[in-house]
Amino acid sequence: MENKFHGRASPDMFKRVGLALDPHLQETTYIMCYSQRLYGWVMIRLLPHMPPLVFARFDNLSDAKSHSQALKQLMPDAKFLIFFDRGLPMEQDE
Repeated sequence: MENKFHGRASPDMFKRVGLALDPHLQETTYIMCYSQRLYGWVMIRLLPHMPPLVFARFDNLSDAKSHSQALKQLMPDAKFLIFFDRGLPMEQDE
């Protein structure tokens, strides 16, 4: 699907680019892509003198930890971080 989004958000923007609201959070509305909601566990590699590199997403923590252990055997000096991505807070009109 081609994304032709330019400028300000239109009312149907969320449908066009495949964004979905996270229904589990009551106090603040969070927004994230549907594919990111499917794979909420994110693994990043911490590199010296560079920003963190997101290189893998997983649907459960067990898969992320298993992948991390395998990478640690291949690259013992590398530093990895696993976290759950809740999405970005969506601005709410008051």
